[in-house]
Amino acid sequence: MLISSVDGEMLNRDFVRKSFTNYLESLGYFCFYIEKIGLEEVKIHNFVIKRSKNWVCIHKKDIQIKKALDRTIMFNAFNPLLGLDTTY
Repeated sequence: MLISSVDGEMLNRDFVRKSFTNYLESLGYFCFYIEKIGLEEVKIHNFVIKRSKNWVCIHKKDIQIKKALDRTIMFNAFNPLLGLDTTY
């Protein structure tokens, strides 16, 4: 798994954006935006510069952890509102 802080100005350049994502895809990674309530797939053909420029890239052999990451992010987004104890 890779976590990257992506520069929005660089990604505005079509060549850089495609080169970066093509490189990661060639290594077998799927990239997702880290949003407030979960992960959202980065779609280069319909690319949008998001406020959050943090990406997580998950290798295809580990893609099953995406659901767990989604749940964890969503739980932690709402946990302060619910006041749940997360200590183990």
